[in-house]
Amino acid sequence: MLRGSKLWPVDLLHLGVLFVLLLVCTTGLGEIRGASGWVVFNTAAVISVVGVSRWLMRQSGRRAAVSRLILGCVTVPVVFTQVGFVLAEYRDVEYAGFLFDLDRRIFLGVNPLEALEKISTPWLTEVMQWSYTAYLFLPVATILVVIASADVKGTSRAAWTLVGGIYLSYLGYALVPASGPNIHSNLGPIAPVNIPVLPLYTFTDPLPGLWLAEEMRLAMFHAEPTKRDCFPSGHTAVAFICAVIIGRASRRHGLWAWPLAVMVALSTIYLRYHYVVDVIVGIALAWFAVGPLERLHDRLYREHGSVQSGRS
Repeated sequence: MLRGSKLWPVDLLHLGVLFVLLLVCTTGLGEIRGASGWVVFNTAAVISVVGVSRWLMRQSGRRAAVSRLILGCVTVPVVFTQVGFVLAEYRDVEYAGFLFDLDRRIFLGVNPLEALEKISTPWLTEVMQWSYTAYLFLPVATILVVIASADVKGTSRAAWTLVGGIYLSYLGYALVPASGPNIHSNLGPIAPVNIPVLPLYTFTDPLPGLWLAEEMRLAMFHAEPTKRDCFPSGHTAVAFICAVIIGRASRRHGLWAWPLAVMVALSTIYLRYHYVVDVIVGIALAWFAVGPLERLHDRLYREHGSVQSGRS
């Protein structure tokens, strides 16, 4: 259990990632545009997380646990934004061609995305686009299910596992910057990009939908701060992590969470957002998050003692 006088495991996770970003921005002064501003921002973010975490120490264990789930909703987008504007610029390389070749090797010379084009139809595209967009619902649903059913330790574990899985996917973006198949084809990206477009794929079908698919696709394209966030598939990793957490908390809710997670994974390939290898590694990342990473949480949880006013 956790002592109320100490930081929780997920607090340490947030602070560790923010410190790394602070270090990267500090060493990147003069190389990264706006690095000085990010140094100030990350310093303020570290102070804020410490301050909020220390304030939560005075709350009951249950209230503190739920509040940390909400804290993650603020910290995670902050980190993702920097992955786009800082780390991607710090490593101006492109691994799209490498991932394209891996896909062909896995499928013995066959290009899986071009093969999928044979079954594409407007109604299937519409279903897949809605499935892909429904990913945004899964983390919210996970938080609500955990709040409704988990004890303090379960809430702490869920926050750690979900946030940890997300941060690990961001690490992948930093180590293997790669843009998706939807950019590198004869059809070109759906909007101008400031990265080189490689002639990797030859498609004939631009995947039109029946209703809002194209509008949703364009909106999500513009919403991404970086286009080199392909490896691994964070959508797949987080979707499967959410399905595991939801299924553990409620078998009834797991009946819809698992099929939705599978649809998210399939849609990322069908819609050409990801290479197949991205999805495979995303699933492996989810396994790591709900396995070894969770066991690390439980060890930290035991070492930190019990939560004041909120034993579990």
